[in-house]
This record gives sequence, C-alpha cells and structure tokens, in this order.
Amino acid sequence: LGATLYRLMTNESPRTLNPRRLSGAPPELFDLLCDCKEENPALRPESAGEVVRRLDKILTTNSIVVSPTGDCQSISAAIEKAKAGSRILVKPGVYEEDLVIDKPLEIIGDGDVADIVVESKNADCIFMKTDNALVRGLSLHNRADECYAVDIPQGKLRLENCDITSDTLACVGIHGSEAEGIVSYCKIHDSKESCGVYVYENGTGRIENCEIFGNANTGIQIRKGGNPVVQNCTIKQNGYQAVWVYDDGAGTIENCDLRDNAEGAWNIESGCQVRRSGNKE
Repeated sequence: LGATLYRLMTNESPRTLNPRRLSGAPPELFDLLCDCKEENPALRPESAGEVVRRLDKILTTNSIVVSPTGDCQSISAAIEKAKAGSRILVKPGVYEEDLVIDKPLEIIGDGDVADIVVESKNADCIFMKTDNALVRGLSLHNRADECYAVDIPQGKLRLENCDITSDTLACVGIHGSEAEGIVSYCKIHDSKESCGVYVYENGTGRIENCEIFGNANTGIQIRKGGNPVVQNCTIKQNGYQAVWVYDDGAGTIENCDLRDNAEGAWNIESGCQVRRSGNKE
C-alpha cells in the first residue's frame, strides 16, 4: 500500500523513498508511507483501517477550520493564512465575502451544503487565480453586478457538490486557453440575467452529473472556441434552449436530459462542431 501511494504521488519507483519528492506534503505522510513499506511486517500498520485513521489525522491536523465563531472567521483569511496544498474546512454559516484562490488549495464544506453559504456583493464569489484547486460542498451566491458566481480564467478548478446561483452573469464562467473547469454533482441555477454555464475563448472542461435549471437564458452557452464535455446532466426549465453553441463554439454533449426548456434542447449555429449522443430531447 505504501509503495502504491508513493508511486501515485510521485510517478517514481518506490524502491527507495525520497522525502524531497514529497516536499509539499506533511512529514507525517512520509512517515506513514515508510511504515507501510517496512520489510518487517511487525513494524507495518496492523490494517488498512489503521492507515485510514492515520491519514485522517494527518489531513485534520493540517487543515484550517473556518467558523463564524472560531479563530478563523472568514474563508478569505484562511486562504491568506494557508500554505499551498492546504485544506480549508468551512463550518456552517453565511460568509459575506468574495474569494480569490491564488494558491493550490482544497476548500471543503464541513456540513450540509445548504447551511454553508458564500455570498459575494462586490465581485465573483470565487475567482480562480492558480493552477489547481478544489471547492466542494458550498452554496455560492453572486449578488454583485456584472460578475459570475464562479469565474475560471485560468487553471484547473474542480467544483464538486456545490449549489451555485447568480443575480447577474452566468453561474459558472470558464474562459481562456489555460482554463479548465471540472464541475460535478452541482446544482447550477437561477442566473437572473444569463445562463448556467458559459464556456468561451477556448475554455475547456467537464460538466458531469449536474442539474442546470431555472436560468434566464440557456442552460449552457458555448462560443469562441469553447469546447467542454457535458455528460449525464439534467438541463431543464431554462428561459431559452438547454444548449446554445455559436460563434465557433464546439463541444461534446452525451447522455443528458435536455427536455423541458422554453425553446427546446438545441440552438447550434452552422459551422459549430458539436458531438451529440444518448441525449433525451
């Protein structure tokens, strides 16, 4: 198990563990990998359960906890305090702030999604400004003018199990040749002036197993070289079509339910390359 974990993390042979290859990880993790790889069985962890317990302790110890009544009362303060690779655990509460993710981090809701709310009034709820990050289990509500709830102009941002809505622009914007949004198991809804997901200017990514509904415009809008993969989503009750592709947009739409939109499933302009299969229309 230790050898497997080391290879997965470093893509190197685990014959001799090299702590420099894990320089961004907690030293306790290196110790655990060494223990797992011990030749003497008596010195290894007794079971997989013990490995899981030690991993959980490592993750908890190296996490920053945000709570309305705790030592760290804002997510922005936690981001500023965190080292690259840290995990930020967010307790239930309403956090009126806009977040700039400027280093590789995990920001994870610790409770019911509906009870962990980020409301932005001056900028995007989340602005991606690093190479890689994860946001899971938050409710994100943009109230600012001319802003997205989640803006991804660069890097790979994974959005998982979030509830996302916007009073103005799209709930999620993915744009730029270096932008990749991986959006899964999210509810993306009720953009009052725009669409659910807007992919443009060569943005890419995957939208999987999401519910996209109740947006004033389309469910998903793709243009100017945007080229996402959309799979296993329900896109319904939007003001226009489920999917609008135009102005040299492209994409792959597979196994989605595109029924119950005001103007049907599709609006694909001539010349746009869209691969479609297995959809309900």
